[in-house]
Amino acid sequence: MFRATRDHGRPSLSQEARESGADSDDSEAPDRETTTYPGTQEPLTKTDLHQMLLAASADIKAHTAAELERHISGLKGEIETLNNRTSQ
Repeated sequence: MFRATRDHGRPSLSQEARESGADSDDSEAPDRETTTYPGTQEPLTKTDLHQMLLAASADIKAHTAAELERHISGLKGEIETLNNRTSQ
């Protein structure tokens, strides 16, 4: 599911999973903790978790884009101020 590369000599996620004997199918590991909907005992499916991850990713991207736009706007203002000073 996840693809990882070596980072500063650390093993990849897939290598760590193989070495730890982790299964890729959660149904075969009843001793693992199950994630449930907040306030309920209803388990989340992989699809539910994937949708939540996509929504969180979109929120992060939107927040990051807004931060970048504010930063760029500030830089444009500083450039304009510097241009005005040098043209005087």
